[in-house]
Amino acid sequence: MLQGKPGGASYNLAGMNFNDMVSSYKIRKGGADDSGRRADDSGRRADDSGRRTDDSGRMSGDNFCRFYEQANRRGAHLKGAPGNRSYVGDRWNDKISSVWVENGYTIIIYEKASFKGKRHVLYGKPGGTSYNLSDMNFDNMASSYKIQRSRIKKK
Repeated sequence: MLQGKPGGASYNLAGMNFNDMVSSYKIRKGGADDSGRRADDSGRRADDSGRRTDDSGRMSGDNFCRFYEQANRRGAHLKGAPGNRSYVGDRWNDKISSVWVENGYTIIIYEKASFKGKRHVLYGKPGGTSYNLSDMNFDNMASSYKIQRSRIKKK
């Protein structure tokens, strides 16, 4: 078991047969920037799962989309992966204000549960794309969504 220690703690995970995804991780007190994201020793930020982000806040790894409770990707967030979600749950229903979409993915957000009501299609472009739903008159209205790999037309 890994435990934090006063002043921080470093562990070499390779010696614990856990080197498939992470080779080391340092736990330290504090270190959050003004957005609430933690910074590693290089100064790069990490999201809640530990995935690194660049200075623009773009995510890396298997993040396909994130739904945020506030505009400009602020506040609590809900991660989304490819597939259909017929209801976002009571916590997120009619509370999504901004969305981030990974390059190569498309999200269709719906006003009502079970993919009913008004809908908007959001496309992920190179580097990922952020959307403020207030710009579409859809702030705090989403109840269901579909995330899929974008289809590329062959010539």
